[in-house]
Amino acid sequence: MVCLPCIFLPVLMAIYLKFIQPYVYRLLPESWVHFLDPILYPTCPAKPPPSDEKQESEKNGTNAEACCESKVSKKTQ
Repeated sequence: MVCLPCIFLPVLMAIYLKFIQPYVYRLLPESWVHFLDPILYPTCPAKPPPSDEKQESEKNGTNAEACCESKVSKKTQ
C-alpha cells in the first residue's frame, strides 16, 4: 500500500509547476526570477570541450587511411 503523501505531493507539485508558478513568476520582480531560476532548475556547469580539426580528421579516418597506407607500403618492400 502506498502512503498518501507519496501520491498527493507529486500531483500537487505538478499542478503547481504547470498552472500556478507561471502566475507567481509574473508577480515577482525580474531580478528575483533570475535569482531563483538557477536554484530551482539547476543545470550541469560543465561545458563540452572545444572541437579541434585534428580530432575531427581522426574521426573521419583521414589519418587512419594514411597510417594504413604506410603499413601496406612497408610490407611490400
